[in-house]
Amino acid sequence: MMKSSGERLPKAKRINRILWMTFAFGSLVFAISFFWYQSKAGLGEFWGWNPIAEIIFQLVMSLSAWITQASLLTLLILTLVRRQQAKPVQEFTKANKYRSLRKLALWIAAIPGLVLSPLLITLAGSLFLQSTSPEPNIIGSILYSFGGVTFIGLIPGAMAMITLLAFAIIKANEKPIDPTSPTPNPQLAQIIIAGITTALPTAAFLITWLNTFEECQTNCFIFNHPMMVPLAIAYLALWLVQAIICFRNRNKLTK
Repeated sequence: MMKSSGERLPKAKRINRILWMTFAFGSLVFAISFFWYQSKAGLGEFWGWNPIAEIIFQLVMSLSAWITQASLLTLLILTLVRRQQAKPVQEFTKANKYRSLRKLALWIAAIPGLVLSPLLITLAGSLFLQSTSPEPNIIGSILYSFGGVTFIGLIPGAMAMITLLAFAIIKANEKPIDPTSPTPNPQLAQIIIAGITTALPTAAFLITWLNTFEECQTNCFIFNHPMMVPLAIAYLALWLVQAIICFRNRNKLTK
């Protein structure tokens, strides 16, 4: 048994290494392709708008994005499985149930913020660069390409949220061994707030999607809807509330 365990560990490390290398290579190829395509196509200089060249670059971008998403999602699933297997078996008490639901709810609520972070950094950096140097430069191009990480992460982020939501629903429907025990209020409050927090980026996505195909004359950026700023402020405010709850109940939450 010890020998088989020792053989599995290097194999797991090799798989992780291959997946991380695939993710890094796919991200690099996508970033280079995205930057080159946008710089040329945007200026009307894409090899004289050669249709074959344009199709090749679009194919490279699509394949690299799919490979990157698949490797990242596989890494996430393997990490979750290994962490679950490494944990000692605990009695499924009501406290442990709500503790697990709290972790799942917080992760589900955090994924949209993590996915959108590169795009928000890009927008902030672009505004700063425009105020200091209106002319296009290499820093702005690199920053613009960095924003593409958000679009790479949209599909795996959504899939991760759905997967964690399925785990949470299964966990919520399981009956603890002590159903009459009192409900841990700090965990319950965080679960409810996390659900509301998750609903905010979902609403923003629906608003963006419903307004994508409307005709626009000026100021046509997809996030320029008047509801976007209030939703973003509410999202950050709810995370501040979560931090306050964690700080005030840090002893109860760890028990």
